[in-house]
Amino acid sequence: MAWGDVLGHPAVRKVLQEGEERLGRTVGKLLADERVTGGVQRLLSGALRARATVERGVEQALRAANVPSRDDVEALRRRIEELEAMLEGLAARPARPARRRRGDGDGGG
Repeated sequence: MAWGDVLGHPAVRKVLQEGEERLGRTVGKLLADERVTGGVQRLLSGALRARATVERGVEQALRAANVPSRDDVEALRRRIEELEAMLEGLAARPARPARRRRGDGDGGG
């Protein structure tokens, strides 16, 4: 019997549905308790602070290793695009005839 057949059986579906309903009621009761929601909030707040601390540490380590930041890379990318645009503009200009330098040409030397 395939797993899909087992899950599709009416008795299994009824048991799963009842389990989901009970779980939903239990979670609802837990979230209604201020102590639980306060604990969850403290836990999330602590996790966010820990993440910020880790991110600052990583940034400092990368700076110490002289690794460019995302902002550095983005600024460099913008500068390269500007230079490419300038080069394209120069390439699109019509070529000027070369000037002759003094002393070049008619054997005046």
